[in-house]
Amino acid sequence: MLSRKLRFGLIGCGVIAPTHATVLTRCENAELVAVCDTIEERAQKLAAEFGVQEVYTDYQRMLEQENIDAVSICTPHYLHAPMCVAAAACGKHVLVEKPMAISQQDCQDMIDACKRAGVRLGVCFQHRFNYSTREIVQAVKTGQMGKLLFAAAQVYWYRSQEYYDGDAWRGYWATEGGGVLINQAIHSLDLLLHLLGPVDGVLADVATINHDIEVEDVATVVLHFSSGTRCVFSATNCAFPGFAQRLELFGDRASVIVEGTQIKEWIKQEEGRAVKVDVAPGECGEFLGKRYYGTGHAPLIEEFVDAVLADRDPYVCGEEGKRAIQVIEAIYRSARSGSYTRII
Repeated sequence: MLSRKLRFGLIGCGVIAPTHATVLTRCENAELVAVCDTIEERAQKLAAEFGVQEVYTDYQRMLEQENIDAVSICTPHYLHAPMCVAAAACGKHVLVEKPMAISQQDCQDMIDACKRAGVRLGVCFQHRFNYSTREIVQAVKTGQMGKLLFAAAQVYWYRSQEYYDGDAWRGYWATEGGGVLINQAIHSLDLLLHLLGPVDGVLADVATINHDIEVEDVATVVLHFSSGTRCVFSATNCAFPGFAQRLELFGDRASVIVEGTQIKEWIKQEEGRAVKVDVAPGECGEFLGKRYYGTGHAPLIEEFVDAVLADRDPYVCGEEGKRAIQVIEAIYRSARSGSYTRII
């Protein structure tokens, strides 16, 4: 158990990196001591912005440094697993951006590597820390929603062809691991799993209708949860100009609708009457990056730091990150076969 600040190296200095760097430089129990990117200019720019002295273009070399206790991995999807395994082998704790990896096997390899090395593994599903999510989790736990009967989640965003053309790894099975499901909509899927529990099976249709890419840009999925709850989960990045994601939960005692990160409707049933629940609709916290990131990165990263220092698993551990990939793999299998597919 460390008695000092947790010293971080940040691998990958792209779009999400400034959000991680901001939190780490503000966190009372952490400090950012090194950054790494294969594009040195990008690494130097981030280092200068956050006052970091150590800059690397080779992550393996950075992992060899004794003054680094943990790493934050913010690289393209296909690099998450090998970088995590390498970091664990060097005795570094690992916080990895979503998706945890591009396959269930890669996720398990990461979990196993961290267990062997005795280090902690966390996954950035920051929307679990949104105000709206915390309120609904509490309502589900205390029975305020009653039996959850039906749910719906919609992610109707927009990504241009230039978005894919601008990064060589996007749009390919081998490097992105999928399309709108594994990249944009995975946060909503994680919230469904977090709120409703495990999924038994799925029936899915996915397609590529508006981009020159290998992977899907539209998906419609029926999720059968082990609890008996049914859910319709739909996602696309063809919806110009992009709209706030939506989550709807319907129980036999209450219904709640979330748009973006805000609670829009919460109605409970009292003796057959519809009664509006008085709950704050807004967010608590600061938006540190793009607004659709929500405000959860700061509490997630701070909780990860606290977990490592306390020698316990973080709230969003490797097993939690793996669950979303298990379901996504089943969705792709179902879409290819055209039939109901069980989770394995």
